[in-house]
Parts: sequence; C-alpha cells; structure tokens
Amino acid sequence: MKFHGIIPPVVTPLTDDHELDVVSYERSLNRMIEAGVDGLFVLGSSSEVVFCTDERRRQIVE
Repeated sequence: MKFHGIIPPVVTPLTDDHELDVVSYERSLNRMIEAGVDGLFVLGSSSEVVFCTDERRRQIVE
C-alpha cells in the first residue's frame, strides 16, 4: 500500500489530569480535514502516545 498526499501527524491533546481532551482533539482533526489533508497520522511514536494505555489508544482512534 502506498500513501500519497499530505498526511500530517496528529497531536494528542490531554487535559490537566492527563485524560484525552476530546473537544480539542476533534477541533484539531476537523481543522486538518477542512484544510484538505489526504489522511491523518494518529498514534505516531513521536508524542506522549507511547505512554497511553490500550484503552486510551482505542479512544484516540475512535
């Protein structure tokens, strides 16, 4: 499988108590989609996601 176009890494915003900030996350995703990206690169290895539980990772992808 080959990917083409703009596929930016997605920031995973967290609240002060280290929970997923769903409102900020959705706002960020929508902004990128509206800008015309070709894909979204979630759960990359260059962020805090390496410290997320499997449950949190599922929440991020959903």
